[in-house]
Amino acid sequence: MEVDLQIENELKDNLVILTTKEKTKNIQDIVSYIKTRRYFVDGLVNDQKLFIPVDHFINFYSSQKKVFGCTNQSELVINYRLYELEKSLPENFIRISNTEIINLDVVKELQLTANGLTTVIFKNGKITTSSRRYLKKIKERLS
Repeated sequence: MEVDLQIENELKDNLVILTTKEKTKNIQDIVSYIKTRRYFVDGLVNDQKLFIPVDHFINFYSSQKKVFGCTNQSELVINYRLYELEKSLPENFIRISNTEIINLDVVKELQLTANGLTTVIFKNGKITTSSRRYLKKIKERLS
């Protein structure tokens, strides 16, 4: 296997392109590794800055012009906007409303309500709702 690294200073965000003759297990492993790499989100709890692995987050939401990230242990004030998080979070995170992004890996159940909303029940018992506008996107991601 040949490997080549090209640096392009004009790129806004990092982009990885793999060119291959066929899709093999090795290529799949490389793609999985890149997609699931662990990275951290920094946030504040009681004026203390913490770096939390992204897979520890249940959801991110905005309220009162701030963005919060919730784990099982704490709620952090995040220094990013939701649209910035949405672009950088791994595939297991999905936006479910204008004000919330959830981690699909910690979702226990989705329930459709009569009025078209989706109730999201997390494994820790926490509940949130998704707007109708995002229902199609959620269904596509889950199928």
